[in-house]
Amino acid sequence: MTTRVLVLVGLVGVMVWGAEPLPDTVAAYRGRYEALKGRLDGKRDQAIGKAVGVYRGELELLLTNVRQQGKLDYVVAIQGELKRLETDPTAPKKPAARSMMHLRRAQGGARVAEDQALEAHGKGLAELRKGYSSSLRSLEKRLVAANEIEEAKLARAERAKIPKPVKKGKAEPREKPKE
Repeated sequence: MTTRVLVLVGLVGVMVWGAEPLPDTVAAYRGRYEALKGRLDGKRDQAIGKAVGVYRGELELLLTNVRQQGKLDYVVAIQGELKRLETDPTAPKKPAARSMMHLRRAQGGARVAEDQALEAHGKGLAELRKGYSSSLRSLEKRLVAANEIEEAKLARAERAKIPKPVKKGKAEPREKPKE
């Protein structure tokens, strides 16, 4: 039974880790982990960038429409949001006033897309860290069996550095809209 569990854990680790042969040093494991994490971060950044680009396009279209309608408050709010996007290319943390429903709808869409990208990144990162930890544990055992105690200590220390998963409900809540 224990052998089956170890084989299953090993297979899951290899599936997450990749089909390449396992390296024999902690530095090689760390390099592989950083490369995979970089890919995950790149996908997250690309998804957020795409969402912000769509949001910017919606703002510019909305600005054109409300300018023609002569809605000064709307124009000022949208111009402020476009200016904020230049320095902080993320979805707004604070939604617009309830009277600006079209702006709130655009902001909500951007927040949802950004939240989905962050959630997917978090799940991918959790799986990567789990596989990395499992692989380091296996490496540590192989190194101890090969009487390479110092390298095994490095593997254990590296495994201790892996951030623990954040519990749900710990994220910062979005601000409530002002009426």
